[in-house]
Amino acid sequence: MLLESLYGLGVGLALGMTGGGGVLAVPALVLGLGYSLPEAAPVALVAVGVSAFLGGLDGLRRGLVRYKAALLMALGGCPAGGGADAAVLRRAAADRRAHGEPGPEQTRAGSGTRGLAQKLHAQR
Repeated sequence: MLLESLYGLGVGLALGMTGGGGVLAVPALVLGLGYSLPEAAPVALVAVGVSAFLGGLDGLRRGLVRYKAALLMALGGCPAGGGADAAVLRRAAADRRAHGEPGPEQTRAGSGTRGLAQKLHAQR
């Protein structure tokens, strides 16, 4: 518990003072605390998101938020993120087809917990 608190304090200080401490969060969780990368990434994302939200609220309270610039960044960032997601999904589908693996539309099992149970049962 002490080690986790020290890592959190160090990453929190870096986030608070520079705004860039999120870069340290994943290595601290993986190397210092033994998290796997898929476990560490969402934890770091939440930490950075909460820090940014609180910083934004403080800036709003002080009147430091530039609304036009924030809106421009949001409008530019959202489609870019969606486009990147779509590109990753298209690439994954192309890789599955190239290796002869069935895609989600070709499997008997559906999605969700019922589909997962059917897939696990079929593997036995």
